[in-house]
Amino acid sequence: MKERIWSLVSELVWRMRRGPCLAVLTLHRVGPNQPIRPDAVARMFAYLRRHFRMMLPSQWTEALSEPSAMITIDDGHEDAHEIIYPLARREGVPLVICVPTDYFLRDRWLWFDRLNWAIAQCAGKAQVRVGGETFSPDHRPSVVAFKMHVKSLPPADRDGIVAELLGIVGREPPTVMPKEYRPVPREAMRGMLATGTVELCAHSVTHPVMTRLDDAALREELTRGRAELEAFSGRPVVAFCYPHGQSGTFDDRTQAAVAQAGYRVAFTSVPGVNRPGSTDPLRLKRVHVHPRLSMLTRELAGLGGWRRRRAGAE
Repeated sequence: MKERIWSLVSELVWRMRRGPCLAVLTLHRVGPNQPIRPDAVARMFAYLRRHFRMMLPSQWTEALSEPSAMITIDDGHEDAHEIIYPLARREGVPLVICVPTDYFLRDRWLWFDRLNWAIAQCAGKAQVRVGGETFSPDHRPSVVAFKMHVKSLPPADRDGIVAELLGIVGREPPTVMPKEYRPVPREAMRGMLATGTVELCAHSVTHPVMTRLDDAALREELTRGRAELEAFSGRPVVAFCYPHGQSGTFDDRTQAAVAQAGYRVAFTSVPGVNRPGSTDPLRLKRVHVHPRLSMLTRELAGLGGWRRRRAGAE
């Protein structure tokens, strides 16, 4: 009943506030055993198709004249092709796939997938101490806090923690990634791009926290990642997605570098909907897809910030 009331309120607020805007939806992993399941994505696609003009980064204009939306998929794991793409084709919605090129083009493990793999090997242990930090592998909040700590470190320190944990595990991840960690196969990606309903978005080379990089490394991640994707696709890449994307993982310096690299738009992971007059195209907010459509409609109606403030006050 509560969810039904929220859905009705969100729909009413949305109709009252309906006007030009850009809602950028973000997905990561989707599957029967993931927090976001295929049926939730299908409902979300159908809802967006009814209420928004769907667009791709190449169609971006700051002169928005109607409610518009993009759907981004971060990292480009194989379920982007096997699960999300067929649902998008069925509903007639386009997709933006944001891929780090070391992962996508060279089949190199994403650093956080190596970390996730190592943590999974620690299942059943009461506690693990690594890098001066202790976490409980079977306690989700503890694992999340540990991952956030590792992510905040400079790349060399971060990789040192991962290496130390793998030493505790006693083995390296397999050279050939297990299916749950693999990227979209390159031929499958070419097939999706050929339809004209999928665009690539640069997501760096190695998926670092950009603010942790010096100027030379920052330029390398921005320019090389874009050049490699353009060489692969034969098409311009106009969009960049900040790795991790929360506040603190990008700043004025990184934004200036993004502009210097020639990107037209850049996606953050800061929650919210982008409205004319208050939107920076190089700091576009995104709405994280939720298993419940009612939660998604709250964000689209602009009620998500109120909900987060209320939760923080309780």
